[in-house]
Amino acid sequence: MSTKNSDRDHLGYTFWCNVDRKRGDTSLAEISRTSGLRYQLVKTQRSDNTLPRADHAFIIAKALNTTCEYLLTGKEPEDNPFREYLPFIEQCPPDRLESVRILLGMSIEKKSAAGSSGTKVG
Repeated sequence: MSTKNSDRDHLGYTFWCNVDRKRGDTSLAEISRTSGLRYQLVKTQRSDNTLPRADHAFIIAKALNTTCEYLLTGKEPEDNPFREYLPFIEQCPPDRLESVRILLGMSIEKKSAAGSSGTKVG
């Protein structure tokens, strides 16, 4: 396994461990309902420790009333310079999210022909 995949696998594992910490007694089904994401997608990503796409990570974080930073690192940001822009980002149309990701310094991994999706934070 390459280091790149290993880092991504570690990020996915960390992300879902932090989701589990934040969700407490909240079920994945409830998170799915609150976030609007398909339950099967959330369940599969959780069981495979797959790092979700950035827009899905934002949606999951919002459903858990936390930040993506917490879900990725386990640390709540004390002073997040983008915090005031989060409502805008959350309401941003999908066709504009690519520009937002570029501005925030996130690179996007393109969907493969097999249809797997994911976001590489870089």
